[in-house]
Amino acid sequence: MNVLIVSQCSKNASKTSRQILDQFAERCGDRTWATSITMEGVNTLRKLLKQSARRNTAVACHWVRGKGRFELMWIVGNASKFNAEGAVPTNTTSQDVLKVGFENDWQTGKSVSLLAQLAALFHDFGKANTLFQRKLKPKFKGKRFEPCRHEWVSLRLFQAFVGDRTDEEWLERLAAVTPGMDVELQVELVSRALREGLEPGTCPFSKWQPGPVGKAVAWLILSHHLLPAFPKKGREGGPKS
Repeated sequence: MNVLIVSQCSKNASKTSRQILDQFAERCGDRTWATSITMEGVNTLRKLLKQSARRNTAVACHWVRGKGRFELMWIVGNASKFNAEGAVPTNTTSQDVLKVGFENDWQTGKSVSLLAQLAALFHDFGKANTLFQRKLKPKFKGKRFEPCRHEWVSLRLFQAFVGDRTDEEWLERLAAVTPGMDVELQVELVSRALREGLEPGTCPFSKWQPGPVGKAVAWLILSHHLLPAFPKKGREGGPKS
């Protein structure tokens, strides 16, 4: 096997490590050695370096796998002199070059991400029906019209799931979801529709008052594709002239 050895030792550790490395490999530079060696030889070299290691010792051994392919085998001593792949930095600085604080200054970024994930989960529930799944098939040639768009179906299901619960209550319910909860959701949806006794043109969400988190998730579910628009006059479901 061919190996490339890099030494980042300093002070007295540099002299000691060079004496050991010169016995196993040929120098390619002031801090670099290369040679063909067996695995037993590599293990012996590592053992000798460990025995003489000091605070300023830092030696990395790379296995030359092929053209332009190197694999870090081990590091003896101060590993902070190298990165995870065993490479040596060309320069170091204590300055904040990446300006991480300027690029990630959203104090609510994590909350926004969590709300979006919750909305994404519930948004696709409205697609779990025969009509929607059938039109996704490559050979489908029928009409792609949805009598009720899937985001409205998803919002109705989310409303049934949340109900009159507080944000803490429905989030705890979501964390403890069970396989049979889909049946409970259907029963709740039907019973809610019967209780409301809705007439055409009325809104099933007008009296629903979820908590702040539930309200935010509901709007994200509904507005994923486009903002809801009230039907124009003369159209089905719209106000009569």
